[in-house]
Amino acid sequence: MCIRDRRIPLREVFLKKKKSMITILALTTSMIFLIISASMIYNAISSMEKNFDVYNNFDVKVTFSVPVPIQKISTFFKENSDKLENITYHEIFMSFYTKIIKNDELLTWSQFECYQTNSTLRNYHVIKGDVTKKEDLGSSTILLGKSLAEKYDIKIGNSINIGILGNYTVEVVGLVGELVDYSVLWTIESFQESGANAYFGIPKNYINGITFNVKPGTDLKILRKIFEENFYIDTWTDQQTARNSSLALLESSLGILMVFLGIGIAIGIIFSFQTMYMSFIDRHLDFIAFKAMGTKLKHIRRIIFIENGILSLFSLVLSVPIGYITYRWSIDYMMGDTFYIPYIIPLFIWPIILFLSLSSIYLATLRLMRKIKKMKLADELRQTGVS
Repeated sequence: MCIRDRRIPLREVFLKKKKSMITILALTTSMIFLIISASMIYNAISSMEKNFDVYNNFDVKVTFSVPVPIQKISTFFKENSDKLENITYHEIFMSFYTKIIKNDELLTWSQFECYQTNSTLRNYHVIKGDVTKKEDLGSSTILLGKSLAEKYDIKIGNSINIGILGNYTVEVVGLVGELVDYSVLWTIESFQESGANAYFGIPKNYINGITFNVKPGTDLKILRKIFEENFYIDTWTDQQTARNSSLALLESSLGILMVFLGIGIAIGIIFSFQTMYMSFIDRHLDFIAFKAMGTKLKHIRRIIFIENGILSLFSLVLSVPIGYITYRWSIDYMMGDTFYIPYIIPLFIWPIILFLSLSSIYLATLRLMRKIKKMKLADELRQTGVS
């Protein structure tokens, strides 16, 4: 392909600014649909997987309706070691409901959970704040779920009151971003050492929950019966059931996102084909001239593809800032405070978007080339002369 042929696409792009701008805006719209839908689908699925495989890394979570001494848990496992042989690892935790008061105003009641500092079954996903690890929490510093903080305008560094009467003061030192993040999170060690148990009506060194992992194929019904014989069970949650429930809630949103993904692809294809057709009409004489000069079809194909490829690159650059802004707005609008989904657009999305765009342009180029290939030079020149 000669130098002159390489300059033709650039000349068409910059001389016909109005047509180029319309094409760029159309392709940008298509890309934004693809960016939003692809990013939200990926992040929604990724957030759910991390919630159950990283942050809540246990098989079963049991909450007691009546708190028990920590020592009773140790005794229970020793006395029933043969019946509980399928439990590979366990940890204790605490879960209550607490008032949240800020500036003497009751904001809401929220779930309050404390896990062991060295817990491997429950990891806090801190997304903002100076404290990033459970062991950094002290006797008056807690973590707050991002959705809860945003809903009630609680900032990092704010003091809030918790407890049954809401008369124990703590400082919010970090925000947690997880699939469902409406909790106040602390550690058992800090809870006990601070004396905050008195504000929840719980005796010192008492807990009301246990999490554990089991061997594959374990019959959870048999295990539950053993626990019910020794404790007053309030809730029994196995991860697979919780995962299925969360997936069911996400399915409706994911269905809408799949529609948006399809719309984005359709818009890209339709506008690519339409742009090519308009280009064919607008540059009809150019294509006749190319054929009259004996220009090979592959060179004409390159000219058309490069021209629209340049427009696609401009669209991709434009879609970066607009895509981020629109993506954040879409998450807030579609998910609200139901689920936590990161505002991050994965880097691998961008080359995929560019590939889909160029693929649409290539398919449209092939279709246009069929029209050019069928052009009979004598007939075209005669019709042009008549017109």
